[in-house]
Amino acid sequence: MRLGHETVYGITITAGAKGSKGIPVEVKSPQLPITGCSFQPLTTTEQTGDMDLTQTMWRLLAPPSPQALTLTATSQVVAYGVTYQVFGDPQVQPDRRGKPDHLVILLRKATG
Repeated sequence: MRLGHETVYGITITAGAKGSKGIPVEVKSPQLPITGCSFQPLTTTEQTGDMDLTQTMWRLLAPPSPQALTLTATSQVVAYGVTYQVFGDPQVQPDRRGKPDHLVILLRKATG
């Protein structure tokens, strides 16, 4: 299934062995391509004052490929060279027969 013409790259993040402070070390998977996506801007909020903060939300519509189905709320997505955090759990949308049709994944980029 093709929802768009964009390719993004998914990175899953898991807890590895405990480091020197007894806290599990973050282990990132290699970047896995997810093709046939639609990557859309949603909102931007800005906060100014003592510290400037900008948060941009994006929506990724992805086919239910094995790479896309591995993404979780702790994953990252790279699009156009920029890394975004998955925001919340990816949502699998079923077709009329109840089979996975596509995923809706909210992404967040915060700077400041």
